[in-house]
Order: sequence, then structure tokens, then C-alpha cells
Amino acid sequence: MDVDYNAWWMCLIPRAVAEELGLPLPLFIKWDDAEYGLRARASGYRTATVPGIAIWHMSFLEKDDTSDWQAYFHYRNRLVAAALHGPDDPRGIVVDMLKRTVRHLMLMEYSAVALQHLALRHFLAGPEALFPSLPTILGEVRATRAQYDDGRPLDSATQVPPGSLDAFAAQSFPEPPTSKPAILATLARSVARSLRRPDPAHQEVPQRNVPSRQAQWFVLSQLDSATVATPDGRGVTFRRRDPSLFRAQLRTSGQLLRTIGREWPALRARYREARPFLTGREGWKQIFEADAPKDRELRTSAR
Repeated sequence: MDVDYNAWWMCLIPRAVAEELGLPLPLFIKWDDAEYGLRARASGYRTATVPGIAIWHMSFLEKDDTSDWQAYFHYRNRLVAAALHGPDDPRGIVVDMLKRTVRHLMLMEYSAVALQHLALRHFLAGPEALFPSLPTILGEVRATRAQYDDGRPLDSATQVPPGSLDAFAAQSFPEPPTSKPAILATLARSVARSLRRPDPAHQEVPQRNVPSRQAQWFVLSQLDSATVATPDGRGVTFRRRDPSLFRAQLRTSGQLLRTIGREWPALRARYREARPFLTGREGWKQIFEADAPKDRELRTSAR
């Protein structure tokens, strides 16, 4: 079957093709493999998926890569790939990102929105910022995320008081809305409730202990606070609704996304003009040369 790309861990690239296409973008993770596949297709090289070949990989149901520290790389790198290969009109991408912002906020995932803001600002900074950020960006992402409750996982829900509603709710949760009118009505109620002042008592005692599978926007948006299990089952996050933060982050997302929409033609031109340097040996050489003194120091100290 012909596809647009294969992930790095499931892809074989002939050396001759790599020599012609250049090196991957300096994106660390997320979208670098997709961009390489799109670049190959544009040069006439197709990607084929071979039947009967498999690789073990952690289930994506056990990952939280759209809202944990990896959210930054999803947002920034998606925009970089779109600037290089995407549409003339960014409206679809901008609207989708705004929807994701609202969903994060209803889930009380304020750290994910903060990482989105960081990603959008760094994308707006242009391609010149990609290489210099490689050695430092992960630390900046982790530090940003740690400023928010949902970015500081606890080892267990026993580290906070039991949920005040759990004993009465028999662990029942709302069913997801399915029809378009029901979805819109539930969304309107959820946003309105997210903007109301929460009960101060729920800032110290969570209302519910919510399993990862039940941590949906139509569930968490009805609560003032909750402990939410991480998808891998290794811990929980104690999330607390903050209407003022909801408003501020939504406003900032709207401003940044409007700026990207307005400056999209110029941004596309800048990234496309920089592509030879971003994917060339000279660009990558600076990263390895910067690390060389550290490597020599480590070898010397080891001796």
C-alpha cells in the first residue's frame, strides 16, 4: 500500500535517496518523519508499507502525547511541516488548533495550552530559531509544564483527600453526546460552567477520582476539580478549574493564531527559503561541533 510516510521506527530509506533529499528537520520529535515522507514524495520517491512486517510499540492509548510535554512539539512541528508542504490558506489548521485549545481548557489541561503558546511563539520566531533551540528546548518545555497542576503528576490519588462525590456517584459518568445538536448544547453548557467561579472547598478536596478513559471534556468540564489518572497508570494529576486562567489562555491562543493566519504567506516563504540550511550538512554541523568539546571533556575525565 502506498502511503505518505512511515514513522522513523518503521522506515527504511536508501542511502541514495537520503543523499538527494538531505537530512531531517531539526525538530527533535513529532512530524520530522512525516515531513521527510512528504519531501520524498515531492521529489518523486514514494513510501510503501510492506504487508507482514510489524514492530512492537507502546499502545498510543497509553500515551498522552497531545497534552503532556510532547504537546509543544506537536503544535510547533505541525506548523513547520505545514509551512513547508501545506496549504496556501491556513484557516483549517488555525481553526483546528483553536478547537484543541478549548478542549484542553475544558479538561483543565492548562499546561498543554501554555505549551501551545510557547510553540506558536517559537514558530513565529522563524526557522532561524530551530537549530539554536535543539539543546535547550526540552528543559524549557518541562519547566513551563511544571508551573501548572496538570503538569505535576502525583504518584497516587491517595496523596490528596478522597473525591467528595465518589461515594455517592457509584463511579457513573455522563455518556458522550452523539448528535450534532447534543454536542453543541453540551459544549455551550461546558464552556459556561468553566467560566463560573468554582466552589473554594473543591480546591483542596477533589470532587471525583477520574480514570484516564473517562477523562473526557464533557466529564471534566462539569467538575470544579478532579484527580485524573495518567494513561499509563503510573500516577494522577490533581486538576482544579480556574476561570480566570481559562479566559486568559483562550485570549492568548486567539491572538497568536490570528497572527499566524495573518502572517502565513511571509512565514511560509521564510521556512521554504531556509529549508536547504535546515536539512543540510552545514546546518547540522553546528550542533555536533557544539557538542564536541563536551564529548572530549567527558572522555578525558573518564580516562
